Amino acid sequence: EYSIGQRPDTYTWYGEHDYNKDPSSLVGGIMACSTQDFVTWKNEGVMLNFANLTDMVDGSSNTLRAEKPKVLYNNSTQKYVMWMIIDNGTRELGMAGVAVSDYHSGPFEFVRSFYPDGNQ
Repeated sequence: EYSIGQRPDTYTWYGEHDYNKDPSSLVGGIMACSTQDFVTWKNEGVMLNFANLTDMVDGSSNTLRAEKPKVLYNNSTQKYVMWMIIDNGTRELGMAGVAVSDYHSGPFEFVRSFYPDGNQ
């Protein structure tokens, strides 16, 4: 999954990238690339590494992953806000996560994870 964020002159494409398909040892992160013409793309690198994710609900020590990132610009805080799904390798958690950055090209700082409706 991916999302495309738009600035006045640049579009940024965000998506997750897993380096290892073993659910017990997920390594990867949210990556991004940007373009001004949809022909030439620039690799913006890692926006948020999976190692920076935490389960703030029950303090689980499981390895976590982020999926389906969506990035918006918040005019009030003047920050880019990334919403994402936070899950473990076996996809049993289904939490939401939030990260913020001063720049569209990151890095994003993980803020917290939570169950969107307050329940598991």
